[in-house]
Amino acid sequence: MISHGEFSRNGGGADVKKSLCAGLLLLVIAVITSIVVGDPALVYKFCGTVGLISVLLSGILLGAFISGTQLRANYNTETKYQRHNRNKCAYCILVFGIPNLAAAIIQIKWVIS
Repeated sequence: MISHGEFSRNGGGADVKKSLCAGLLLLVIAVITSIVVGDPALVYKFCGTVGLISVLLSGILLGAFISGTQLRANYNTETKYQRHNRNKCAYCILVFGIPNLAAAIIQIKWVIS
């Protein structure tokens, strides 16, 4: 665990791996549910929604949708520890959503063609 004044040496790699595994597990559950129910559209509806929400939430946490003035104000009012935790959380959410978003895009391409 990271204490208040120091950072981990691995950069949170274990957290990113856990997020990726959780995203892949959710993808597998969605695919199995889609097969059992017999509705292939369920994969791109559910995984696409999860993927888009993950990407948007990650973008919000990283400050991708704010102006430079707002970003500078946020930077000056938060500590290095808070910024590190926010960025780590954003990357974990993004890594969680990428497999689901990729599966939804592949499913849509497969259904269309």
